[in-house]
Amino acid sequence: MTDVYKRTCKRPAPVILDCDPGHDDAFAIVLAAFNPELLSLLAITTVSGNQSLEKTTLNALRILHACGFRENIIPVAKGASAPLMLPELADSRSDSSQHDVGIYPVEVHGETGMDGADFPLVAIPKVDERKAWHLMADIVSLYSAECPVTIVATGPLTNVALFVTLYPELRSRIRIVLMGGTFERGNIHPTAEFNILHDPEAAHIVFHSGVYLTMIPLDLTHQVLVTEDILRKIQSLDSQFAKNMAGLVEFFRDSYQKIFGFPSPPLHDPCAVAYVLDPSRFETQFIRVEVETGKGLCAGQTVGDFYGRFFVGKPKNVNVALKMDIGWFWNSMLQSLKKANEQSPLNNMEKMRAT
Repeated sequence: MTDVYKRTCKRPAPVILDCDPGHDDAFAIVLAAFNPELLSLLAITTVSGNQSLEKTTLNALRILHACGFRENIIPVAKGASAPLMLPELADSRSDSSQHDVGIYPVEVHGETGMDGADFPLVAIPKVDERKAWHLMADIVSLYSAECPVTIVATGPLTNVALFVTLYPELRSRIRIVLMGGTFERGNIHPTAEFNILHDPEAAHIVFHSGVYLTMIPLDLTHQVLVTEDILRKIQSLDSQFAKNMAGLVEFFRDSYQKIFGFPSPPLHDPCAVAYVLDPSRFETQFIRVEVETGKGLCAGQTVGDFYGRFFVGKPKNVNVALKMDIGWFWNSMLQSLKKANEQSPLNNMEKMRAT
């Protein structure tokens, strides 16, 4: 399959960010919103995952407001409030009770989904009336197949699965870059990554949709750590906005130290946005990937045939990112945070209080 990233298409690349904020999703929004010469953020769609749909949607709106986006400049639409197969959440797909209906990974992201920061509730814009998958369709319909819209998915794939199912005629007009899956160790189960295990049926649909799919797995994102040096650079912006973003990192750091023993937390979701900014900064391999949708020890596992020997007769379907230029990534991320900081209304509010 020809990589659609090599098609002739004027920059900036049109992008829809489908997310479940989430600490690292917050940074993905910042990275997507502040590289307008390379990426045009057309909309944000939300899905349940790191927290309930209501909370992830509110978190997306809070981040946009904190970055200075008002009056629905970037539309936000709600998507799915639960995985495709609700009854499956209550079974023994894993030994953890956190997959029961209505339970979210609060030990990682907290009760709000973005614990550690204090984003205000003022001046929050309204949510688009369309469902996420319908908004996706309306946007994609405006573009030709020669300049596909990229859906960057940093949460469970429920919204994306519904979109490709309801609008099969638009599949040729999109590409998908997702943060999810693992070929080594999981972060919600020994063999599974959270986004995939939360809705493996949706992942299966997306992986078999025929859309050109780039996968940013834990194998890569676990290389991208928010070290103390990076944290200090965020803090050095010395503002209310920076305090909030640093607070997200600090909460995430404490969670990862306690649960996984990481000295510094990985920053998963912005890596998917970074791929759209410059795919040449990544080392990838095009392989066959299957998603385990059954119950038991391997539920939600992404199984990749890196040697091309095991899935005989089945075509390759996923462009898997293995490595990234980490120095370039952090330079891009920090520059985006600096731009967001310059226009953040949170800093003006702080100045007003001081006077």
